[in-house]
Amino acid sequence: MTRPVILWQNRPVLSTDEAGTSILKSVCPPPALFTPGPYEKPGTCAEKHAPLRYVQSLTYFCIRALIEHPDQVHHFGPPRIRYLRPPLPQAYDILRALIPSYRSKHAFDTDTFTNELELSQVDPRLWAVIIQVLTQLPDALRVYPIALADKHLPQLQRIPSTPDFSFVTVLELPACAHLTDDTILELKQLHALCALDASQTLVTAQGIRRLCGTQTFAAENEGIDMASRRRGPWSLRILRLRNCQGVTNKIFDVISGFPLLSVLGTLLTDSGSP
Repeated sequence: MTRPVILWQNRPVLSTDEAGTSILKSVCPPPALFTPGPYEKPGTCAEKHAPLRYVQSLTYFCIRALIEHPDQVHHFGPPRIRYLRPPLPQAYDILRALIPSYRSKHAFDTDTFTNELELSQVDPRLWAVIIQVLTQLPDALRVYPIALADKHLPQLQRIPSTPDFSFVTVLELPACAHLTDDTILELKQLHALCALDASQTLVTAQGIRRLCGTQTFAAENEGIDMASRRRGPWSLRILRLRNCQGVTNKIFDVISGFPLLSVLGTLLTDSGSP
């Protein structure tokens, strides 16, 4: 089972007891650092159990049944179901049935649709099932923003990448106080990571070297290709390290370890003596 991705930097505090003995205290991370998602706020959860006003399709009930197991959907394999956009706003729409907050507005003068959806208010498990089951979806569903500490992230991270689905490809952690040369190793669990923004953090070239060293291969199994066996940030293409005071020109000796890295954004400082 995938462990939660937790970034936590201990800050030891030196104190003295009544006998004058020096005591170095470190605060351990709480047992659960999961962040409740916007989809759990009052008003959004109620939509999940809204009473049905009409007979739903079989596709609706099948997708609803899979919400608890989004990491198992890929075992069904192809074919996937083509999403059919309704001809009129009043017509049945499988997306509106699954996501009551989803709205399609039809512009009769141009014969086109415009979509309105606050995707962060949708359960990420539901979104993951929809993306894996339906094809030709509206652009509004293509990218899902999720917190690194979301409680469903470990389960969703177990979904293998395919030409139609990839999870956690862009990670933005600018000014994250807990991202250091030690905690950056936790990002090795994001095997599909393509872009990382670690600007204004304590990360140095040594931390990037450590992250690069987490690129490994899983045990060879029959029927699994080389790409599927890769573990770690093999897919990293964009790395942003602006205003990282510890990053020097030594970074150029490190980034060559990322085979696909093509964009590096940073302001370098003098590396000093070796």
